[in-house]
Amino acid sequence: MRHVRYVTKLKLAAFLRAPQQGTSAQSPRAPHPEQIKGLIRMRGVTMTGLCRSWGYSESCIRQTLKRPSPRIEQLIAEFLGVKPQFLWPDRYDAKGKPVRGRSVKP
Repeated sequence: MRHVRYVTKLKLAAFLRAPQQGTSAQSPRAPHPEQIKGLIRMRGVTMTGLCRSWGYSESCIRQTLKRPSPRIEQLIAEFLGVKPQFLWPDRYDAKGKPVRGRSVKP
């Protein structure tokens, strides 16, 4: 299990460091929702099982990947060992506080 955690953190860190085409190297790059789902699966847990273990509906993660939900975002980030602003930089300000209202798509 320790090896899986280390590999997951390495893959996530490498992904977040890689500059996205058409953006500067300084701007944060959000992982694609499928990558977040993949990181969860790499831990040997299904998204449904994870939601159930937290006491939420079976679709809580799927909904959070589409719409902001700070409470679930925090739980997902803790499970993956990162901060929520690394997974959803457009949903958080520079201080790490959730941005209220709708996020602006580029």
